[in-house]
Amino acid sequence: MSSGRFRNEYGVHKPICGGRCLVAHLGWYNMSPVSVLLLICPSALWYWQVLNNIEHLYRIPLAASVGSVLLFTLYYLALAQFTEPGILPYVRLEESSRNDNIGSRLTTLVMLEGREFPLTMFRAKISRVTKNCVEHFDHFCPWVGNAVGK
Repeated sequence: MSSGRFRNEYGVHKPICGGRCLVAHLGWYNMSPVSVLLLICPSALWYWQVLNNIEHLYRIPLAASVGSVLLFTLYYLALAQFTEPGILPYVRLEESSRNDNIGSRLTTLVMLEGREFPLTMFRAKISRVTKNCVEHFDHFCPWVGNAVGK
């Protein structure tokens, strides 16, 4: 039994770390390893090429400041990948039309505490990539490997 907040799978998001984190298993849509390499490789190249040509007086403070910016950037990249984007439970209902010529249409509603709400109330949308209803959904970011929402 998981001890964290997440016990179920949500779309392609699966709980890890005992239910404390959700990770989207996306295959090739997840470009976060490439993002990490695009951050670390130029930084290592900078340390190797540029830092050796700087005066010794400025070398340590400059190396510490660039290193701390790199660590903060990697921390926030990991935080964006492992934090759930604001997933809302939803249900799809088939509404029948009053006009017999039109037929029925599929409606998506957010389910909270047994009540149904329209998606627009939460500015929520269904992400095609993660197959989740995300509150304040903006877009799916392949570089982070997660949906960007609340």
